[in-house]
Amino acid sequence: MPLTWIESSAVPVLTGFGESYDAADLWGILEWVERDVEGLVVFETSAGRHRFDDTIAGRVLDVSIDGLYWHHIDVIFEELPDKKLDGMVIHILTRDRGLRRDHASTGRRPSVVEAEVDVMLLLPIGVEPKVDSIPVRLVAALLDEVGIDESVPLNLEMLDEQTRTVFAA
Repeated sequence: MPLTWIESSAVPVLTGFGESYDAADLWGILEWVERDVEGLVVFETSAGRHRFDDTIAGRVLDVSIDGLYWHHIDVIFEELPDKKLDGMVIHILTRDRGLRRDHASTGRRPSVVEAEVDVMLLLPIGVEPKVDSIPVRLVAALLDEVGIDESVPLNLEMLDEQTRTVFAA
């Protein structure tokens, strides 16, 4: 899967697109995505903040969103073992110093680490969907806006087969 580098010039444009979506827009974009679509992006500068409960350490963390990795999954509920539901997983990546230290091995610290994983159903089943979050808005903006329309002020450039960059026009 190619890595997409989001230059700092594109981050405010991308977050602005994400903020403009309402819940129906977000659902429409995410339902439109094909099952085999996955993405990995790293932002040159933080694309916002994400707050989550670290139940293992018993603390609440507020970390920068410095990358995202998303893919589809089949969700199976214990109550409905014969029914597979479409789901999307969003891995939130961060440069948070403390989390990077926690993931360090043999004296080497990774540049970005996974902060949290969000799993969401792409077909509501009577529960209020958790679709209105900064990571979901960023994924929707990436899927909807980047490289599909010449009027959009973001450009996608292929550097090689495995690396792409997005920058503001």
